[in-house]
Amino acid sequence: RSAATASVLSAREAQCLRLVAIGNTDADVGQMLGISPRTVRFHVDSSKRKLGVTTRIQAVAKALRDRVIAV
Repeated sequence: RSAATASVLSAREAQCLRLVAIGNTDADVGQMLGISPRTVRFHVDSSKRKLGVTTRIQAVAKALRDRVIAV
């Protein structure tokens, strides 16, 4: 895990992205974390910007590749 890449995402952003990566919907993730699906979307969108990608799939792939998240 690169320290520079790992520190890019907040703990909550990484948590949401990891749960999305294993196949959960925004509603599922929201229910698990006690937040709204809209807040989950906000965290995932923020992750996409920080990782320099445009789609959720790209965000998950880059985060896995850079070892920011693990499944």
